[in-house]
Amino acid sequence: MDVDDLGRAPAVFAVAQAEKTLSVWVDVAAKSLQLTRPVEIESADTPVSVPSELSGVPWTRAQPFIRQQIPAIAFRSGTTQNGTSEAFNLDTYEDSYRLLCVYVLYLDRNLGRPLIQAGTYTAKIIDTEQRFGLSPVDLAVQINRFTNTGELNGFESAFQRGGQ
Repeated sequence: MDVDDLGRAPAVFAVAQAEKTLSVWVDVAAKSLQLTRPVEIESADTPVSVPSELSGVPWTRAQPFIRQQIPAIAFRSGTTQNGTSEAFNLDTYEDSYRLLCVYVLYLDRNLGRPLIQAGTYTAKIIDTEQRFGLSPVDLAVQINRFTNTGELNGFESAFQRGGQ
């Protein structure tokens, strides 16, 4: 998930592949928070209401993931109806923040992935910004416990009430 420049106008998003699972969960998260669903832009579309930085989807930072056939989704601020970008708006940012938090919770809870067991997992970090000097970087993560359903429901409830 690539997130950039939120808080200037309601968010828009695009997926980098034809499979729509990632966009379906955006709709579910927006409905659960009673927020307007962000506008989905198609990869080939660059309508007037889309900021220039959104043209040319899939975005450069998503390319390493797209090449490895890893689903990618990007969120950005849209533009106002007159085509201009607004100044930062805390309420707009907070709505986007809450939406993305619940979205990630839903993805974590619902995507059809194999059951993860406690233990050590290894991965490689792909440095799309060239900040590490070397890429990929090896990573090891130790999982000792999991968030239970009650905790996830508590997080979702807090976001629905407007909390962080």
